[in-house]
Amino acid sequence: MLKRTIQINQEAIVDNKEFKNLDPIDLTIFDALQFIMTWDKRITGRGSIGKEWVLVKHEYLLKSIPIVRINSSRGIRNRIDRLVSAGLIEKHPDCDDLKKTYYKQGINWHKMFIREYRDWE
Repeated sequence: MLKRTIQINQEAIVDNKEFKNLDPIDLTIFDALQFIMTWDKRITGRGSIGKEWVLVKHEYLLKSIPIVRINSSRGIRNRIDRLVSAGLIEKHPDCDDLKKTYYKQGINWHKMFIREYRDWE
């Protein structure tokens, strides 16, 4: 499935020093991941290792955001590692043993979303 709309909270990026090393490609990947992890139940694998962990298939992620022009699982993993470093997502510690990639919301996940309505001028 192609993700047609990309939403990036620029205010959150500017206001939080944890996100200073993230670029628009990283943030596009985060937007796709947050959609997959919260809404797209067709490709998530909850259950066997806990309710909060979500199975994310890199191939599906690559197909859903072709605008990032990443063609390999290694390339997407490197970008996801940047999101992990920023605390936006957390990678399951046993991914290598499981041979699958499970993620959950990181400690800074909530900082990417507007918490109150404001007058935009």
